[in-house]
Amino acid sequence: MESNRIREQNNSTIMPYVGFAFADVFGRAFAEEMLELFESRSFALQCLCSSDRRKRSAALEVLLKCWNLRLDMKRSICTELISDPHVDVRSHAIGCLGDVLKHSNDMDSCRYLATIALDDARPNCERRAAYKAILRIRPPQIDSMSAAGLARHEDEMCKRLRELEETMKDLLPDMDTELLRTLTDVPRVLR
Repeated sequence: MESNRIREQNNSTIMPYVGFAFADVFGRAFAEEMLELFESRSFALQCLCSSDRRKRSAALEVLLKCWNLRLDMKRSICTELISDPHVDVRSHAIGCLGDVLKHSNDMDSCRYLATIALDDARPNCERRAAYKAILRIRPPQIDSMSAAGLARHEDEMCKRLRELEETMKDLLPDMDTELLRTLTDVPRVLR
């Protein structure tokens, strides 16, 4: 009985802030079923190992956005799920890694993501997610731009990526393969 009261209280407090977006992505019934993700960090961590891919993705989302985790732990969770057996979870983890490391210029992560983006054997959605993550981690260098100008540039870049994604769902964006190759140590034979 106490558990139901807590759930109702959390439903009225959490759902307006986080849960509605969560429900839009995962569905209202699933979001209500997974409300414990917001209540228990240990439950959220356990869900990362669930056999249900939706639970793994939901746990990743909630752990990164709702729980106060150290940066190294967030990076570790994303990196672990990049090797998930399901392509949707891998793509989601790649995107989350870009969000976690946004504007950090973390070259090790960029190199790792560049190998994913250049790997023809990977699905296009993973490659596209890796390229977008690189752009979030290491945005294009723009000299003498104010913070407001940089924010406008980032908004414009995101808008163009969304438009591109809508018009070319199955194709990769025009990737700057030279940028990706400079981030990786791809042998000259493969260039």
